This record gives sequence, structure tokens and C-alpha cells, in this order.
Amino acid sequence: MQVTTGVERRLCGRREHPDDRLIRQIEISPDLNEVIVSTVNSYIRPTELKHMQHRHVQVVRLKFTYLRLTLPPSKGHSFPITTMPWVVKVYMRIRARRLKPSVGQEVSINEYVFYPEYPNRDYALKQIQRQFEVLLAVTGLRIKGVKE
Repeated sequence: MQVTTGVERRLCGRREHPDDRLIRQIEISPDLNEVIVSTVNSYIRPTELKHMQHRHVQVVRLKFTYLRLTLPPSKGHSFPITTMPWVVKVYMRIRARRLKPSVGQEVSINEYVFYPEYPNRDYALKQIQRQFEVLLAVTGLRIKGVKE
């Protein structure tokens, strides 16, 4: 059995020892997986994802299928971003989850792609950060005190 620190136990949202104090339970949403895959395969920072709306995403189907992202200008770039093909599958899954066919409603182009339930985009980014920290703690991938 792997022993974790009190901080990690609190981040994981469970008590493993009677002396532990549960501070907050954090639920990992299905969007976190999509955020990770999209970030890795599109080479953009999570801070840029927080502003991405469906209006910024175009599926391009040529010899290869990819997404063309025309995000608002940021410190990194102001030109459209071409993603790896895998992100198309992720984006289509996100759209399918957001569709409301019973109401006959299509996904709004003004809706945010990731965590649209949070209108405050700084809070949405904070949720991504919290969930990612929990994921690292639970999987044992957190590296502490790395001096580079």
C-alpha cells in the first residue's frame, strides 16, 4: 500500500487515516480527459482553452481531417492553429454530449467548448487545475520539489 501525504489525501477527497481532515471533494468531470487530449494534440495552453467557443472551431476534411482553431489573440500567437487528427474525434464527442436532440436544439456557437457550465472562465480554468492536481495525486504522477 502506498502512503501519501496529508495534502495529497485531502486533494483526493478521501480520508485514509483517522487524523486526516477532509477539506474538499473534487469530482473529475468527463471534460478533463477531453482537455488533456486536446491540449496535447493541439499544442495550446490550458489558458487558451478557457476562451475557446464553438465559433472558434472548424473541422477541416481534406486529405487529413483536423481542426482549425481561430482563437482570440493571446501572448503565444494570433494565427489559426492546426491540430492533430485525434482532436477531431474528441471535439465530436464533446458536441455529441452537448446536443439536446429532445428539444431539437443544436450546440450554440457562443457556448464554450470546455466547461460551458461555468460562465466565469477564470473559475473554469481553476476547475481544470484542481481536477488535474487530483488526477496527478491519485495516479502517483505528482513530482514534488523538482529543481530544474
